[in-house]
Amino acid sequence: MAEMLRLPAHAQARILAEQKYPKQEPQAFRTPYYQQALVGIRNYFRSGRNVSQISIAMSKIEGLGQEARRLNNGRVMTSFQKSTLAERALILEKVPHWRSSLGTVEFRLSPDLNVLENGENRLLFFNFRNMKFDPEVAKLTAEISHWVLERNGIKMPIDHIEYVDLFSGDIYAIKKRRAATTKAVAESAKIIETLWPTL
Repeated sequence: MAEMLRLPAHAQARILAEQKYPKQEPQAFRTPYYQQALVGIRNYFRSGRNVSQISIAMSKIEGLGQEARRLNNGRVMTSFQKSTLAERALILEKVPHWRSSLGTVEFRLSPDLNVLENGENRLLFFNFRNMKFDPEVAKLTAEISHWVLERNGIKMPIDHIEYVDLFSGDIYAIKKRRAATTKAVAESAKIIETLWPTL
């Protein structure tokens, strides 16, 4: 949704088609493609930042059959190891799943990491792609996530929702949710309702 809000109508239709027919699209931008790296990052924090978990993850990644997947997951682990995120004392919690609907459009929220840091809950999303992430999409992701949490009765400061760009090393967090974003989400939901049956 965050990416769609930045795109013209024809490009929005393409994203919707990818959602409706996921097996017809390349998987290189999707989280499951980077599952091995994500498991490695989770295990690193689960073990209390034991660096041997990085080596274990890299070893498993080396066993991946597809070369592109092997190289990309290895790149992510190397970037993570060098990042400031790896230095943070994060306590891993179970990753929750929240849902909220506008009309027939369902929003599903599931962060990459759900953590405690200094006793405070934080939700982390990752950019695994081999390119710098759009800062505006990172901000929109935080805003939409905060909106879904609010609709589920969850009170969390919006700056506790972070987007970690593992390509650039940047970490995005914002202080306030823009009213214009919530309005844009509602308008986009109406467009999705109209377009979905035509795809």
